[in-house]
Amino acid sequence: ESGGEPVGQAEVYATIGRPLVAHAFNGFNSCLFAYGQTGSGKTYTMMGADPNAIGGADAGVTPRLCLELFQMRERIEAEGHSKWSVEVGYIEVYNERVSDLLAKRKKGSKEEVFVDVREHPTRGVFIEGQELREVSSLDEVLGLIEAGNRVRHTAATKMNDRSSRSHAIFMLLLREERSMQAATGQTITTAGKNSRMNLVDLAGSERVAQSEVVGQQFSEARHINLSLTTLGRVIDMLADMTKNKDSQWSMPPYRESKLTFLLKDSLGGNSKTFMIATVSPSAMNYEETLSTLRYASRARDIVNVTKVNEDPRARRIRELEEQMEQMRKDIQGKDPAYVAELEEKLRLLEAEAQKRAADLQALEREREKNEIREKMLRVTEAERQELLSRAGALERQAIELSRNNEKLLREREEKERRFLEQMRRREAEMENNQERWNTALERERVLVLQLRRDCDFYRVQLDAMESRYGLTVDHMECLVEFLRIFYEKGAASVMNCQMAQLRESEAKWVSSMKALRKDHDNVAVERARLSESLRTMEAKNKELDAANEALAVQLAQVEGEILRLQDRFTNTVSDRDALAEHLQVIEVTKAELEALYNEANKKCEEFERKLNSPPVCTHHSKKFEGEEWDALLHGRPSEMLDVFTNDVSTACRVSKDSVNNVTFALGSLTCEFDVTHDADTTAADIDKRIAEHPFYLMQK
Repeated sequence: ESGGEPVGQAEVYATIGRPLVAHAFNGFNSCLFAYGQTGSGKTYTMMGADPNAIGGADAGVTPRLCLELFQMRERIEAEGHSKWSVEVGYIEVYNERVSDLLAKRKKGSKEEVFVDVREHPTRGVFIEGQELREVSSLDEVLGLIEAGNRVRHTAATKMNDRSSRSHAIFMLLLREERSMQAATGQTITTAGKNSRMNLVDLAGSERVAQSEVVGQQFSEARHINLSLTTLGRVIDMLADMTKNKDSQWSMPPYRESKLTFLLKDSLGGNSKTFMIATVSPSAMNYEETLSTLRYASRARDIVNVTKVNEDPRARRIRELEEQMEQMRKDIQGKDPAYVAELEEKLRLLEAEAQKRAADLQALEREREKNEIREKMLRVTEAERQELLSRAGALERQAIELSRNNEKLLREREEKERRFLEQMRRREAEMENNQERWNTALERERVLVLQLRRDCDFYRVQLDAMESRYGLTVDHMECLVEFLRIFYEKGAASVMNCQMAQLRESEAKWVSSMKALRKDHDNVAVERARLSESLRTMEAKNKELDAANEALAVQLAQVEGEILRLQDRFTNTVSDRDALAEHLQVIEVTKAELEALYNEANKKCEEFERKLNSPPVCTHHSKKFEGEEWDALLHGRPSEMLDVFTNDVSTACRVSKDSVNNVTFALGSLTCEFDVTHDADTTAADIDKRIAEHPFYLMQK
């Protein structure tokens, strides 16, 4: 249909949404999706301007549909034949990744919780890890829709202020539970119909040149257009397969996009699918409008073959109930003979319906047991894998710690070796320098002593020469005085000869004195040089003493470094011992985990054995003393049977249905009965439990 005339949200819902509710309660899968250009009204049609505004004219298809769904559920459950449960899910496809909008997140967080899309041979396409929420009122549904919309990807573009940047699918899952009253008064509950409803809000197709998106929004637009193109190809191929039998051997490209893979059953499978094509009235969007209308026209050609989602056995029971209800209506006001015949047929139908319902209930219980067993096996396998992964992680951690420890030990040993080698080199250098300095010092000391001896020797010689020179001068003065006196007395010639001799002697003595003074000066220079050398050697000696002190300090530092290295080596050894103890603890923990895993396996095997072992029926009796039982047995037999059955089921720890073939015999009161129990419990155990039970209900 096309909206040739202006219509509101209510008219759109009446045309499209209301049939979806009826299909859901009839057991049919259904799907509704909006397709069109960005900004053309898809989200407005599906959700409305405000999803919480239920009573307003702008409320979308989804909130209106949920409101009518709960109203219809109340009407159906008021009839008393069945109960319906409703679960909802909300996912989005963003950049070809599926995330759960209802998954648990931190408060205020918009982090994506990704889920996987799988395909099962019988279940079809399903979402692994999706969180489904059971709801019982419209307010809960609206709250979940609002919570999902808060984390959904939206952005403003030139064509739409609040453009959806992802495809959103809101899922409604309905399950029926039917009940029947058996002749014994027991209520038999069986599964009935079930259905799935997908409400899809597609992201709008857009031309990048018009929307002018860049960066992240450009990547989003590319993924959106790619998925919508794949959706169009799937629609084209399904339409061709409907019209042309030769095309039925082709396979639509469902898996080329997550969107088409999710909608595989809705597009070409077991589903009643509705498509809303939204277009823009602007002439600027002519090409997009034409493309949308072409897709809608092609989608009208697709024909899906749908079936009711109901177990054949449950369907047969429902048909029998409907037939019995019709027969009860026919009995009223009819001929007695015909009524008796109808009543007999009605009893037969009731017996058949009850038998089928009991069988179906047993099958469902068996299926539940199998599901429990599969869950336990999966949990056990997951625990085993977790334990193995933890053990592997601990082993890897221990190996890594051992490697790090060995590496540290090698590094410390290498450092110690380098320090010791350096210390030995320094000690050898110190010894060599000490030996050289000692040799030089000894040589200098010997030289100083030799110079001092030479100085003393020259000083003694100089003193002796000075004393001799003084004596000679005195002698010469005496001779001069004598000659002067002698000359005065007239011995001039003799005196002249002696004076000449004396002058020669004086000249010799003067030259000797000059030589002595020269030697004295040389000795003084040599003495000064030796004194300077002595001062230099004393300075060098002080330097050597300072160098010795510095070497002593360095030696003390080296010894301190050696002590620190020894302490670090001791700590390394203690760390190695601690790591060894930690490895032992890891091994013990690993052994304990393996023991726990083996124990869990044994428990699972024991549980599986108990599940698979057939029940055993044994015969027992119970005697009650006293003669007052006669009146009770004849006055209230049904009540006594019910009370006794309850007491026995409590005593034997079995269900009430497991106590059968109860008979009473008087003479006091003897009760004979059969008990159906598991094979691990013996008849003696049952007798012991019966003997120990006080039977309070019977005594009361």
